[in-house]
Amino acid sequence: MRILVVEDDPSLANLLKILFELEDFTVHLCDSAEQALAYLQDTTPELLILDVNLPSLSGFDLQRQIRDQGIPVIFLTARTHVDDRILGLKLGADDYVTKPFDNEELVLRVRALCKRLDRSKAQLSTRDERIVLSEEQRSLYVDGAKLDLTNSEFQLFRCLYGHQPDVVSRDALLAEMWEVEPGEVYSTRAVDVQIQRIRKKLGVHREWIKTVYGLGYSLNTGSEDLS
Repeated sequence: MRILVVEDDPSLANLLKILFELEDFTVHLCDSAEQALAYLQDTTPELLILDVNLPSLSGFDLQRQIRDQGIPVIFLTARTHVDDRILGLKLGADDYVTKPFDNEELVLRVRALCKRLDRSKAQLSTRDERIVLSEEQRSLYVDGAKLDLTNSEFQLFRCLYGHQPDVVSRDALLAEMWEVEPGEVYSTRAVDVQIQRIRKKLGVHREWIKTVYGLGYSLNTGSEDLS
């Protein structure tokens, strides 16, 4: 797997390069968002590890510009405030890791994300003629129209879709999307933000996603065959 690390601290960048190359990843380093944008014009990595506090353009700014490319992103940053975490996830990041970090934990988080990406390469699955959920392309089509979902939004919808019409708790959605331990209060707010965004993109079908107060969310497309 090719990893692009965008980090302006040379010592930390080199540490990350050594850490992941020991795990048999191919690593490319960029020290600014502008350098990363130039690199991404010719190369598409399988994963982007992105600092937030970069010179000139921030990591958040970079993610805003490239989110439509569908590159999985892990923010690796010293910004620990709840609002920053929520913003990172709202921008479509697959994980948000704060500095200082444990090397082994970071590797495990990357491995966990790799497993999710591998699962997404499975064959096309569908339960409703109105819906085409393409695992390989990480794309969702509703009534023949493609919905522009971020990676996290796709992951959340896929989880709800696979469990419909049952209720899925916020903690369970988090465990599926970002593989964090249940009970991190800030993260459940991020799920609510993602749900609002998906509902907006579903348009006339926004009511497919139901809020079950005190429990979580459920998806019910009205399909007769949910087996």
